[in-house]
Amino acid sequence: MKDHQRANVRWMKKGNWYWIEKAFIREYTPKVGALGVAVYNYLASLVDTNQSCYPSQKHIAEVLGYSRTTINKVIKKLEDNGLVLVERSGRYSHIYRLLAVRCKAEETQM
Repeated sequence: MKDHQRANVRWMKKGNWYWIEKAFIREYTPKVGALGVAVYNYLASLVDTNQSCYPSQKHIAEVLGYSRTTINKVIKKLEDNGLVLVERSGRYSHIYRLLAVRCKAEETQM
């Protein structure tokens, strides 16, 4: 038996995982707060190969346990910091695109 199976550690195979840049945690957590990190992570877990997803703010709020108004404010922070592009599609629909995290090479080191 392999060590990772015996220890029951995280096994990132077959698409059961996603990633975010280390620089996001280091550089942007102070700017978007812990809830911003949670929303960004949730969006990152949903994106397709084009880095796009389209959950409703109500759905995000229900999953994370916050109000839609709070989620709307957090998404605005993510957008203002150049982390997410929000494309309005109709009156209530949005497409969220995760943008490349801007950082210096040394900011990727933890």
